[in-house]
Amino acid sequence: MTILVTVATYDSPTRAQQAQTHLLQQGIQSVLQDEHVVAMNWLLANAVAGIKLQVDEDHARRAAEVIKQFEEAQKEFRLSQSSRFIKFKCSDCGASLAFTADRRGGVETCDNCGSYVDVPEEVQSQVELRQAEPNAEPQAQATTVGSDSKSLFEQSRSRLSLKWELVAMVCFYYVPLLLYCWESYQNTAIGGSVVTEQVLFIANFFGTVPVLLLVIVLRGESWQKFGLVTPRWILDSVLAIVVWTLATFFEAITPQLVFEEYLPYERVDYGWRVFLLSVIGLLANSIVEEFFMRGYLITRLEELFGSSIVAVSISAVLFASYHVYQGPNQILPVLAMGVVYGIAFCIVRRLWPLVIAHTMTNLLIYYVM
Repeated sequence: MTILVTVATYDSPTRAQQAQTHLLQQGIQSVLQDEHVVAMNWLLANAVAGIKLQVDEDHARRAAEVIKQFEEAQKEFRLSQSSRFIKFKCSDCGASLAFTADRRGGVETCDNCGSYVDVPEEVQSQVELRQAEPNAEPQAQATTVGSDSKSLFEQSRSRLSLKWELVAMVCFYYVPLLLYCWESYQNTAIGGSVVTEQVLFIANFFGTVPVLLLVIVLRGESWQKFGLVTPRWILDSVLAIVVWTLATFFEAITPQLVFEEYLPYERVDYGWRVFLLSVIGLLANSIVEEFFMRGYLITRLEELFGSSIVAVSISAVLFASYHVYQGPNQILPVLAMGVVYGIAFCIVRRLWPLVIAHTMTNLLIYYVM
């Protein structure tokens, strides 16, 4: 009985067929397993462990050597034919990627986040091949004291500009909100009614989000850097449940978690119209808070302090400080929530799970607890 042994696996039917043809030229018969499965849907390549090139057990050692030599020759050929790289950014995480020109129009995997990316057809950057090779020696560059001083000056100026931008945005968003919450706490009211509060949330959304986006665009930065990535609703929903569960747990173990004490109005049935307005308003509020407190603030603080721990700590303290209208009993629970959300953002770098979890929490507080 013939026993087949896998000597190589491929994620592309074309490459698998090329290898099979080369074996045939060397007098070795082979078969391809799961070739048609991957050809129909390349996303199934990982599920079936790729296209398997198999030969008779007696020819396995020689076939493996032939395939190894063939792959090395193919790699050298591709490198010799590719003098430029296609450079672009991952649409999910914003990481800079570079692939040889022969991969244009293909599908590759982002080394940073692991998601599949479409390599553009057009070469966008003329990066020398030898500069991208891991073992390539760095090119000698003429440096002078004047150029070094200029570079340090530009870095210092950019850092100072970043500080002033952060101060301006904190004054724009955080300070008015903090003053409003303090006044609400003193007057034991937050806006008079559910409708008024939701209208203020929606107005805050349209007043804050465009400004944040404009600041990012004017600096020439990508939105992905601040967590505004393409939504993946199944993944984001699962992550939201995880974040919400962890945040609720840590809020529950902090002292004096009593929601009824800080509700600004009595819970009554306002009808489906007000409920729908509440969903829209709370969603808008969650987007604004997560975009500023986690996406923007943590990212900027990381750039200034070089520490995610410092960034998450400052963000959580500021987040808890303007929830003072909920009463002293809620400072620690809200602080715990800010820490959990901040850590989650640093791990996943996606805002949508935090927005969903934040909205869930607010809806539960308004209509359940």
